Amino acid sequence: MKTLLQKPNRVLAACQPIFHVALTRIWPDFKWHLHHVATVGQAIAFTNLIDTAVVVCERELPDGGWKVLLDSFHRLPKPPKLIVTSRITDDALWAEVLNLGGYDVLAQPFCPEEVFQVISRACCRPRDDRTQTNTALVESSSLIKGVYENDDC
Repeated sequence: MKTLLQKPNRVLAACQPIFHVALTRIWPDFKWHLHHVATVGQAIAFTNLIDTAVVVCERELPDGGWKVLLDSFHRLPKPPKLIVTSRITDDALWAEVLNLGGYDVLAQPFCPEEVFQVISRACCRPRDDRTQTNTALVESSSLIKGVYENDDC
């Protein structure tokens, strides 16, 4: 029986072929299974069928952007971590990715050490279990509701 540490992580790269080649050159030493798709639609289909730990997605793809992909993850019981890649990684992109629930941003061209660190951290972090998340949201909303009901203002 494999333990969690022995289980290989699946990483999906949703990107143009040139960036897939760059990631593939970095990949041989890593313990991840790298898969490639070229569109958001293909990435959604892949993550719906195959348990995937991390998705590395370009900011824009021919049929949509990273937000469409992130939105599709809300239907998965254990959504993958989304890492957005872009040649332009300004503060606005960082803030938007993190505020909408993405995991991180990687600058292009890729720095092998940064790719390794970011994807390693994403693979090691437990993925959300929707039942736990929903329970926490219900508990939080009940707590907030109780505070407002008991407020004398």
